[in-house]
Amino acid sequence: MRDASRNDTDTTIYKVIIKVDEETDILDFSIWPAHRTNPTGWKDIKKTGTKQECIDYAVKARSRRKSA
Repeated sequence: MRDASRNDTDTTIYKVIIKVDEETDILDFSIWPAHRTNPTGWKDIKKTGTKQECIDYAVKARSRRKSA
């Protein structure tokens, strides 16, 4: 049973990051806490928000890229 007194709200601000495979031109999206330095090889695309907002953005961007 869950403890109703626990605060499970994630207040972290996230950012969407991308990585391009130079050989295949495949673009990969991920989300990362905005206050942290990007992992090596990943670039910030200046989209920030809640975790869900960033996930939604990355999913839409990935699907647009696949259909192009």
